[in-house]
Amino acid sequence: MNSPTNSNQDRNANRWPNGSLETRFMCRVEISESCWIWKSSKNTAGYGRTNLMGRGHKTQFAHRLSWELFVGKINDGMNILHTCDNPSCVRPSHLSIGTQSDNIVDAVRKGRHRNTKKNSCKNGHPLNGSNLVMRGKSRACRICRNANSLRLYYVGKVK
Repeated sequence: MNSPTNSNQDRNANRWPNGSLETRFMCRVEISESCWIWKSSKNTAGYGRTNLMGRGHKTQFAHRLSWELFVGKINDGMNILHTCDNPSCVRPSHLSIGTQSDNIVDAVRKGRHRNTKKNSCKNGHPLNGSNLVMRGKSRACRICRNANSLRLYYVGKVK
């Protein structure tokens, strides 16, 4: 006769196998024709989160674990980038390794970076044409910049 503990273990073993890390990882993935979608825990941005390494280990992103399992080691300071732009995807062929700068350049190129979507400044002036000023890699509003310069000029004159 099975004890209740054994039957609970059997049920959980079918749901979440105790096999290799790869087996436990793949049990949480839905494979489609394009992406491998992480079906377990996700953060608010849709990136998979996992603690498959066990207690005492830091929770990590599922796409980073996928890279480590199926491709190789991730050096310090390197990011894993999604070429498919699906944060839940953990398919190794949809991932690439790069720096944070590479990630931002990729986001800007694809129009996903938050500042590339802005078409006006915080005061509502358009950020295009003659009103657009580039400061290094940043965009600024010429009207607001000139108003700020005048304000600073006259504040200096009052003293």
